[in-house]
Amino acid sequence: MATSELEFNPFDPVFNEDPYPTYHRLRAKDPVHQTPMGFWILTRYDDVATMLRDARFGRKGFDVLIRGRFGENSFDQAMLFRDPPDHTRLRALVNKAFTPRVVEEMRAKIQKTVDELLDQVRDARAMDIITDLAYPLPISVISEMLGVPATDRDVFRGWSADIARSLDAISLPTDPEVVERGNAARRALAGYFRTLVAERRRRRRATCSRS
Repeated sequence: MATSELEFNPFDPVFNEDPYPTYHRLRAKDPVHQTPMGFWILTRYDDVATMLRDARFGRKGFDVLIRGRFGENSFDQAMLFRDPPDHTRLRALVNKAFTPRVVEEMRAKIQKTVDELLDQVRDARAMDIITDLAYPLPISVISEMLGVPATDRDVFRGWSADIARSLDAISLPTDPEVVERGNAARRALAGYFRTLVAERRRRRRATCSRS
């Protein structure tokens, strides 16, 4: 149970500056923590893994919550918020992009991206591990996997950031402007990929007709 001495408060400026001491104390003293806002936080790996594998802790009901936060045309049908068998079917499609052979073929490209990111901060002799590496690296790799042209990756990154920030509204009080930016980014991203997929199909048909 939460205590007055140990409380998770995501709005505390001290927590936002450096959240890791709070996480450490929660793991040590209150690993299954109920916040004053009513939701629960698990901070130990075994507890999290157990919950994720237990069918009793599904996503049922999230659709109502998400539509209430983001509107009727929200992303509650996304794989992230689906239970089996829908989640299983969608994940099977995604897993085709992460077979050992595909991942191994990407190794050299990923290493090159890491080297380039590190080169950018070498002269500064300092870096922010999140801003300079942990955030741009997956964006670059995912963009490569999805076929996003290099010229579009900055705007792709901006949409992704706006969507990620808006997800706080699922469980936390959030500025309506942040939610609207997230919704706008989601619509723009969906439109972008519809156009990209249509263009890829057009090129494929044109290639097949010439062969």
